[in-house]
Amino acid sequence: MKGQKINLSVMGFKAPVQVTKASKSPVTWTFKTLPGHFDGAGSTIQFNLFSGRNNEFALGVTAKVTNSKIPQWLNKNASQKTWKTFAYRIAREANK
Repeated sequence: MKGQKINLSVMGFKAPVQVTKASKSPVTWTFKTLPGHFDGAGSTIQFNLFSGRNNEFALGVTAKVTNSKIPQWLNKNASQKTWKTFAYRIAREANK
């Protein structure tokens, strides 16, 4: 829900965010990072759910990071692993 604040934790790092955009069609949502987030306050992370090449489930993630507390290469690798796991969970729940 737009405006909702969520206290996430990603691989042991605090990751408080606020939902700034949410849509059902197309399925998309955007988080703005809050003070205390490892990416730095004011970063944005956008998620899009869509059908892939063979109508498989796909998750697109785009981030604009400001003042991250961790090196970019580590942030990118950890993020890819985290969002891949997240995508699998969404697909599993959608198929129940």
